[in-house]
Amino acid sequence: MSELITQNTFNVRIQKQDLEQVIKLADLLVQEITITIDPEGLTIRTMDPSHVALLDIALPNSLFEKYEVNNQINFGIRTKEVLDLVKEFDKNDFITMRIDADNNLILENHELSYSVRLIESVENNCPLPKIPYDSLVTIPGNDFKKYLGKLNVVSEHLTISTDIHICLLESKGDPGVCKIKLEKGMEQLIEIVTKQNSSGTYSLEYLIPYFKAMLSNCSHQLEFSSQKPLRVNSKIFNTGRVHFYLAPRVEN
Repeated sequence: MSELITQNTFNVRIQKQDLEQVIKLADLLVQEITITIDPEGLTIRTMDPSHVALLDIALPNSLFEKYEVNNQINFGIRTKEVLDLVKEFDKNDFITMRIDADNNLILENHELSYSVRLIESVENNCPLPKIPYDSLVTIPGNDFKKYLGKLNVVSEHLTISTDIHICLLESKGDPGVCKIKLEKGMEQLIEIVTKQNSSGTYSLEYLIPYFKAMLSNCSHQLEFSSQKPLRVNSKIFNTGRVHFYLAPRVEN
C-alpha cells in the first residue's frame, strides 16, 4: 500500500492532454510507476525491465492551472489503469488530482470523478547517465517520425552519424539499405553541433513508439557519442520536459 499521504496538501489541476501525454510515455516502458510531486512540480523517472531505455519526465508547477502542494509526495499507480480513466475526460478538460481520506487518487472535473487505488511506491533506482555528448541534432517531430518509419522497412535498428554539416540516418537489413541525409541549412535539420564525428546504433523498437506517443508539434534534440547511450530531449507544451535515454546496440 502507498505511504499515507493525506496529511499533506496535494490538490492540483492540469489539462487532460498534458496528463495523458506523460502517463502514455511512461506506459511505453513499464506497467507501474511512482509519481513524485513536490512544491516545484511533478516528476516521473522509470526504466524498462531490460534496462535498455530510461525515461525522465519533469512538469514544473507553472504548467498546472492550480497547484497546492506543501511537501514532497510519492505515490504509485498502474499506468494503463490511470491512462484508461484519463482518456474518458473530454479533450479540453482540466483534471483535478488529489488524494482522498482513504488514500486513493481522485481524478475529477466539475461533472466526472474517478477514484483509483494507489499501489506501493518504489524508491527511484534509476540514476541518470552522466555522458559528455559529442554530437547534437535537432529535428522536427513529424519529420523524424516519418524517417523512422522509412528506416524500419529494412531494419529494426537505426544508425545515426554526424560530421560538421551532415546528419546521416541509416538502416541495414536483409531487404537492403535505407539512407536519409540531412544537411545543415535544411528545414528538416534545425540544428547540428558536432564536437567530434559520432556514430551510434539504436533500437527502432523503442524509438518508434516514443515518437508516436509524443504530440506532433514537438521538436526533438538528439544527443549522442559513438557507442554511448542516445539522449532525446523533448519539450511538453513549452515548459515541461522529457529526457529519453536509449542504450546503444552492442554488436556481437
